[in-house]
Amino acid sequence: MSFFDSDPEEVPNPNADMAFEETAMARPDVETDTRAIAERIYDGLASRFPGWVAHDGNLEVGLTDEWSAVAAELRQEAVTVPEAIYQTYGEEVLGIPATPPAPAVGTSTWTALDKQGYTITAGIQLTLARTGDDLVAFEVLSSVEIPQGQDSVDGVEIVAIADGAQGNGLNGPAELIDPLSWVQEVTVSQPTAGGLNGQTLEDYLTQLIMLMRVIALRPILPLDFAILALRVYGVGRAVAMDLYDPTDGTWGHERTITLILTGDDGKPVLEEVRRQVAAYLDVLREVNFVIYVRDAVYEEVDVTYQVVAFAEQDPAMVKELCDEALADYLSPSNFRLGTTSPSIVGGEQIDPPAPGQSPGRQTLRVNDLVSLLDRQRGVDFVPIGGVQINGQADDYTLPQPYSLPEPGQISGSVTVPAPSGGMTV
Repeated sequence: MSFFDSDPEEVPNPNADMAFEETAMARPDVETDTRAIAERIYDGLASRFPGWVAHDGNLEVGLTDEWSAVAAELRQEAVTVPEAIYQTYGEEVLGIPATPPAPAVGTSTWTALDKQGYTITAGIQLTLARTGDDLVAFEVLSSVEIPQGQDSVDGVEIVAIADGAQGNGLNGPAELIDPLSWVQEVTVSQPTAGGLNGQTLEDYLTQLIMLMRVIALRPILPLDFAILALRVYGVGRAVAMDLYDPTDGTWGHERTITLILTGDDGKPVLEEVRRQVAAYLDVLREVNFVIYVRDAVYEEVDVTYQVVAFAEQDPAMVKELCDEALADYLSPSNFRLGTTSPSIVGGEQIDPPAPGQSPGRQTLRVNDLVSLLDRQRGVDFVPIGGVQINGQADDYTLPQPYSLPEPGQISGSVTVPAPSGGMTV
């Protein structure tokens, strides 16, 4: 293990590795080297005509060299098709559009200096501050009247002038780009939202690869439902529970799928997002399929640990790395569900229990946490019994098949050997 500052040890990310394997574009294994192609032809001639030897002066050798050069050029063109061509195929042939960029939107309150009555004209421009000098420009979407006898009006819709997520999450006082003499103030009480940067080519192709599994966009297999649910903006994780009815918590219901949804952060999605997923899949589903859309069940998990660091390591730094690693492991955005789950980005699936067996539940393994801590920079080893989950030096099983952990209290100590004794934080 290397602990130099310039060469930190990289901790593997299984989810990222699986995501790359399952969604990366396959490259054909085609030989494009001119000499290798020529050698293959020479070997074929030698096997068909015993005693034949390639000599530079032979006509067939000269022809083979030229043909090999042409073949290498053709093969190189075949394996280097621009990736953008697949987006054109996906959009124009399969009818799967890329997510376009969109501007952020919000509502504002306008207050006048008096009650004489005014018109807030569509197109009036104003700015909201991201930071002190980083301003995002918006404009009024449609004209709104402040009637005589009133000095303010709520719900004036504004839209960012430029597409993109940079316009999201802004609220507070707004500044008019062209000041109006009758305006006292303009405020935005709720954060703006809805701005999208749009899918990059890489993101679109990753999604297209997953959607090609259900090219008819007709979900049949459990994982099909999860893959399609991920198409809805706001869904970061989709877990398909096969044959499960959440109304009574029982398995074995034919043509029944329960989808567990979370956002990118592993937290519950908005109610509107759940409705969109349910409506989207209801249109696509086969007759008699029953689809439930639910939130995950969350449980805080406490972890106590002790590790021994290498000599001369900074125990505070080692402890910080260990705390961060455990918090990341327990994050509901990372903890995978189901024994047959692929990577999170490709959708997840929980199968029903085998006949005669109890329903499977998610388990936090002590050995997994020991291994995780042992891989952290500066850690020498984890002593026996050095990790406890919820007060027990044992595996911990979450209450439901679709339970996700959340980091609770993470308490650790780091011991660093020294000639005069140990130092612990």
